[in-house]
Amino acid sequence: MLSAYLIAGMTQRALLGTLITLSGHVLYPHYGAVPGLAPVGALGDQHVAGAIMWFGSGIVLLAISLLVIWHRSEAPTARPGGSMPESWPSSSAAEPPPRR
Repeated sequence: MLSAYLIAGMTQRALLGTLITLSGHVLYPHYGAVPGLAPVGALGDQHVAGAIMWFGSGIVLLAISLLVIWHRSEAPTARPGGSMPESWPSSSAAEPPPRR
């Protein structure tokens, strides 16, 4: 289920980042009228921001997805028939000694 959430988040960010990056005009006209700090102008700044959103968030979510997949593959699982792997301590070792 977690994978579905990660894929949905990646898709939403990728689509929005793509729209911002590939837009041919400034999406917020106010920023076109305000002098910016970057020499690329408002449209260039918008393209850079969209690319960061598009690729940057995708890389972060991809790393999280790979970490989750790796963690799940390393987790010990019960064997068929209900027995646990030999590396797990037996239930008697985890119980406290009986009282006298």
